Amino acid sequence: MDCFDRTVLGVGFRGDGEFRKATHKEAYERWRAMLRRCYDKKFQEKNKSYIGCVVCDEWHNFQVFAKWYYKNKIDGFDLDKDIKAGGRGKIYSPETCTFVTRRENVSASIKGGCRTYYLIDPSGEPVTVFNLNKFAKSRGLCRKHLNKVANGNRKSHKGWTKQQINSGE
Repeated sequence: MDCFDRTVLGVGFRGDGEFRKATHKEAYERWRAMLRRCYDKKFQEKNKSYIGCVVCDEWHNFQVFAKWYYKNKIDGFDLDKDIKAGGRGKIYSPETCTFVTRRENVSASIKGGCRTYYLIDPSGEPVTVFNLNKFAKSRGLCRKHLNKVANGNRKSHKGWTKQQINSGE
């Protein structure tokens, strides 16, 4: 088998170099999990926040990823693409990734309330909100009620309403 055959989810390849699956299991598993989040449709059906995510071309080569991984990893920390991008990360790359604690990783994820919401403020102005938890807290609003507004399960909360977005845009 050629070391440049894209045998991992149709995009990833082993590459030519010192790093091997058998001898660098930790880096390989992180690499494979990253590719899975971006290119495995079944995984994305259950984890919709990864739809549209990609891995930079250079990291399709396990050798390149492993070299970066061992240079930057922090034991016990998670690989994260969101923190550097303000929670809106869609690209795994050397420029966008870092290692963070599990707590930091979760707070920057959908589970931490980090997705985009479109609301109308009490004065009628449209507002794009990212990270509903922080947004609500900073304005003295109830996150739970604002979430219901954003998801269409409540008409308003303290004058805030849901912005209607055309799906064709």
